[in-house]
Amino acid sequence: GSPTYKKLSYDPSGAAQQTTTVTVASNATATVATFATDSNVPNLTSIPGGNWGFTGHFLTNSANSDFNIYYELWKYTVGGVSTLLGTTNSVSVILDTTLVQQVYADTFITAQSLNATDRLFIKVIASNTSNQSHNIIFYTEGTSFYSYIQTTFTSPSGNIHGMPLAAALGLDNLQYQINQPDEATLLQWYKMKNIGIDGPKILPQDLIYFGIRDYEEAEEKVINDQKIKFFKVEELRFKGLENCVQEAIQLLSNCDLIYISFDVDSMDCDRISYGTGTPVPAGFNPEEVIQIIQLFQATGKVKCIELTEINPLLDNKGNKMAETAFEVLDKVSNTI
Repeated sequence: GSPTYKKLSYDPSGAAQQTTTVTVASNATATVATFATDSNVPNLTSIPGGNWGFTGHFLTNSANSDFNIYYELWKYTVGGVSTLLGTTNSVSVILDTTLVQQVYADTFITAQSLNATDRLFIKVIASNTSNQSHNIIFYTEGTSFYSYIQTTFTSPSGNIHGMPLAAALGLDNLQYQINQPDEATLLQWYKMKNIGIDGPKILPQDLIYFGIRDYEEAEEKVINDQKIKFFKVEELRFKGLENCVQEAIQLLSNCDLIYISFDVDSMDCDRISYGTGTPVPAGFNPEEVIQIIQLFQATGKVKCIELTEINPLLDNKGNKMAETAFEVLDKVSNTI
C-alpha cells in the first residue's frame, strides 16, 4: 500500500505534541517520517532556486545512540512519478533518552519546473551508525519541539540591510514570495545564512519585539506563523512597562545571553524627529526606551547593545534623532 505520511502545510497545525517512533537496525538506514502537501499544492509552475532548511527534533530509547540524519525534498506528479529535488547535508548526532535534540540541515536547490497539479513531499531519514538497533523518536506538531521547513524570499525592496534577522533565523518564506532573485543573489543569501555556523543562529521563541508599528504583510505573517512574541507601545502603557519587560525576561529564561538591537524608529517621530529611514508616529519616548533596556541589563545577561537606523540627512530638526539616541546610549552604557 501507499506509505503513511503527515500533511506538509504552510500553516502550523496547532495540534498537541506528537511523535513518530521508528526502529533502525544496526548500520541501517530508515525513513523516519514523510510529509506531503495536499493535491494541487503548492499550485505553482516553478520553484525558485534557493536554500531549503529543515529543522527536526529527535530523541532515542537508549543513551548514546549514534545517528546520521538528513532530509530529502521530492515532487510527485498525478501520474505517480516521484523526482528527487534535493538532499541536505547529513548531520551526525549522539541522541539521548531525555534531552530532545534539534537537528538542522539544508540544501541549495536550483530553480525547478512544476506542473500546477504536482505535490511536494519531504522525507526525514536516519542512519544508525552504532552496533545495535535503536529506536529514533521524531517530534512533529506541538509548541516545544515542533519541526519545520524554511524556504526562500519575501523582501519587497530586495534591500539586503533589512534581511540580517531573517538570515539569523534561517527564514526564506517561500510561501510569501514576491521576488525572483537570480542565482548569484541566491548563492550570496545562502552564504549569509551560514556565516559563522551553518543554519539558524537564533530560534523564533527567543526573539521578542518591542514597539513595532509599521511592517509588511509578509513580515506580519511570519511573526504569526513563527509565534514570535511582540509588545505594542499601547500594550506596554496599558499593562505597565515593567510588567511587560518582566514577562519578556521570563520568556527568555533559558537564554544565557541577551542581544539588544535598539532601532531609533521605535521612538515617536512626531515627538523626536524624522531623522530615521522609517519614521512612524505613536512610538516610545526616550525615557521608556531607557527603562526597557535597563530592566534587561538588570538580568546580567545583556552582552551587546546596538543602535540602528539613525539618518541625520532626513532629520527635520537639525540632528535631534542622533542627539536623542546618544542620550539613550549615555544612560544605558553606565551599566554595560
